[in-house]
Amino acid sequence: MSEHVSTKILIVGSGANAISPAVKLALRGETDFRMITKDSDFGGVWHVNRYPGCITDIHVAAYQFSYEISGEWTSSHPEAREMAAYLRKVARHYGLYDHVDFNTELLGAEWDKNGLYWKVTTNAVTYHARFLILCTGFLEQLKFPELGGTEKFKGRLFHSVHWPEGYTGEGDRIAVLGTSASGVQIVPEMQKVADHVFVFQRTPMHLLPLNREVYSPDELARRRSDPDFLVKERDEKLAMFDKVAYDALFNSETPQQVAERQALIDAHRERLVPDPDLREKLTPKYLLGCKRPTRTDLFYPSLQQPNVTLIAEGAVALEEDTIISSSGQAFEVDAVVMATGFYWGGDILNRIRRRDGRTVAEHQAGHRRAHKSVSLSGCPNLFLVGGAGANGAVWNGYAPGELVPEYIFAVLDYMKDNGIEAFEVREECETEWKARTDEILSKAAIVVGGCVNYMLDESGHDMSSWPGTMRDMERAMQNFEPDHYQPIGAGS
Repeated sequence: MSEHVSTKILIVGSGANAISPAVKLALRGETDFRMITKDSDFGGVWHVNRYPGCITDIHVAAYQFSYEISGEWTSSHPEAREMAAYLRKVARHYGLYDHVDFNTELLGAEWDKNGLYWKVTTNAVTYHARFLILCTGFLEQLKFPELGGTEKFKGRLFHSVHWPEGYTGEGDRIAVLGTSASGVQIVPEMQKVADHVFVFQRTPMHLLPLNREVYSPDELARRRSDPDFLVKERDEKLAMFDKVAYDALFNSETPQQVAERQALIDAHRERLVPDPDLREKLTPKYLLGCKRPTRTDLFYPSLQQPNVTLIAEGAVALEEDTIISSSGQAFEVDAVVMATGFYWGGDILNRIRRRDGRTVAEHQAGHRRAHKSVSLSGCPNLFLVGGAGANGAVWNGYAPGELVPEYIFAVLDYMKDNGIEAFEVREECETEWKARTDEILSKAAIVVGGCVNYMLDESGHDMSSWPGTMRDMERAMQNFEPDHYQPIGAGS
């Protein structure tokens, strides 16, 4: 018999949205749970992203756990290593290192109809878990550009997530492909040290001011000594960002408000990019909110340095020491950085088999869905948190991990109180919730904004956004309706 590990609850993931469910389990007194992750430590995207200049573009007052508000942040927008250290500190404080198996990737999961548990295969051992919670994140599957001739290229070629240890770019001619969140952070850092940086931009982004503040010793001392201020600051930022995100997503502002907001963005660009020709290349032609806007104060100035060239088109091929643009322009380079980001979360569902033997992805046929972003028909005792679930994202990436467990625990408590071994959402409830969600989001900028983005599914629906505010999600997660679920008996 092959080796296996039995556990009541198996959590897959090691980022913020996996840490919070595990913490909340521990606080409930639950000890029979394991965590598995393909990564080597806690931290999620902040563990794997180590490229120069990697910082959070959301104010840290809002981008941290409500149960671990810290006064130790060194700036308003911490670097990746500081954010990863915070997440590891939280994991250590709540004893999660005793529950985790690192370097353990979920390869497949199937429901055992007779034993009523999930059989999870990994690159290490097999797990048998009564409950399976997938917290694999919004950004789990790397996206690579279509480049011909990669086998010919003699220089460095790597995705930004796979930044070579110790590589600084000093003295090199570097091509950076992409100007989304990672690209706009990498370019200013490479500009400082590279011989030349060639920035390939297929589509310009809406860039907002970051206004990053590095805290002085006096400010750090004040923040450490005033926890009430930290709570107040967090509450204010949450309320502000929740409204801004909702307005951008649903175009809910009046025409005058839209014009005023656009004028601020245009003024920011005009102030930092005086050259009208360059500014035109950097001006998006789609609605704000169609793509995730990025905040930076450094990208525009870096483009105007003598050792930086903006190529307003994509790259299509490589030669031995050359990269070629879609119009046939050739540039000699020593390194190519693919800052091309990720596919939207949910790839994990290609590895999960429903009770009928098909994978979730096969069954859903390009129209991703989950009841309240949490439960899947055909998958008893399985729950999704954040990016793993369709429409599980709000502007605050940490929020689902704190909010969704309340719903999961309500299901678990109901099952215990009623002697139910396996519980599964009814397919009609899953379908109805997704239909309402699609209708709400059909008017959102992501759908009608006039851009190509990674948040639309194959059927053209928004598969990423929660259909409301973060507070709406909080209320929904507090409302478990047992009649939306059905018990599943042995052999079913």
